[in-house]
Amino acid sequence: MEITLSRRNAEAEKIAEKIFEDAFLASDEPAARKLANSDRKMPLEGIVQTVLLLDLAVRLDEPEFFAWTGQWTMVMMSRHMPFMSEEQVRKYLIMFCLIMKKHLWWLENDEQRTRACAMLDAAADRVSKTVCTEQYHDYISEEPYAAEKAEYIGCLLKRDIRGAGRCIMTAVERLSVKDVYTKIIQEVMYAIGEMWLQGKITVAQEHYCTAATQTIVAQVYPRLIDVPRDKGRVVIACIGSELHELGARMISDILESEGWDSIFLGAAVPLPDLISVVQEEKPQVCILSVALQQGVLECIETVAALKNEFPDLIVAVGGHAFSVLRNGAGYAGADIFASSLDDLIEQMNAAV
Repeated sequence: MEITLSRRNAEAEKIAEKIFEDAFLASDEPAARKLANSDRKMPLEGIVQTVLLLDLAVRLDEPEFFAWTGQWTMVMMSRHMPFMSEEQVRKYLIMFCLIMKKHLWWLENDEQRTRACAMLDAAADRVSKTVCTEQYHDYISEEPYAAEKAEYIGCLLKRDIRGAGRCIMTAVERLSVKDVYTKIIQEVMYAIGEMWLQGKITVAQEHYCTAATQTIVAQVYPRLIDVPRDKGRVVIACIGSELHELGARMISDILESEGWDSIFLGAAVPLPDLISVVQEEKPQVCILSVALQQGVLECIETVAALKNEFPDLIVAVGGHAFSVLRNGAGYAGADIFASSLDDLIEQMNAAV
């Protein structure tokens, strides 16, 4: 666990180069060779992420997580690689799992390699059974606030930030900030992510929706300025290489609405800087937000460093990265492992 993220990435890139030669350049599968010849960078980056995620699943003994990764990759590739049919993607990913089993020399011991082989077999089995049209969730039509969600996502998709802003400001007049953030904005952003996964919107469109929502959330904050802050101080950070900050920003605002003095540090906060802020501000709680599973090992290392430096500090972890990790509470090492915002608030209130 002591290996830094940059070193893990560098090692994964070396491993990926070798697997690339076998999985793509020397493959008998036309689809694999076509992918390799179209853009060397794209499949290499995919292999790097696969190596990192398999390493995570093996180290933390999370077989279901890696099977889920195979399913997600099947859906994503089927929608974003038009030169490959769904069946070609399926055959390619199953072939890729078989090739990966031949390239596990980078794991530490035979026990890890045995575990990895079982996970790769399970991922291949999951891919073989995945029907892409069955993988989507309808966040918008679900109550409560289906009408508000439909209006908000409609404005975002038309790049109408003023209309989207009016929608949220109207909702804030009659609902709590917590409900607006978690039951309207969060649900819409989940739906936006699903639309990208389905290939219905581009990366640029997804980024616009996120940027517009960040602007709108900033407009909500002035309503919180006069709320009494009598429950203690909390520092919130997206650690290391984590760039997904919208969720953490909304948590910061919600905690302020609940009476906490919240210091939000934003995205990609280096560990030395985080330690410096905690030293200066002396919060009762530090919350670490992790959206992508690739950041979980880094999160574990950050928790250990904070607890070593500040034994009395209450450290909380949460985020989408842990949503498909079964054993997160057991290995995160944090005082609070939050499965939801309500769970986080309840545990913080009880701990301070």
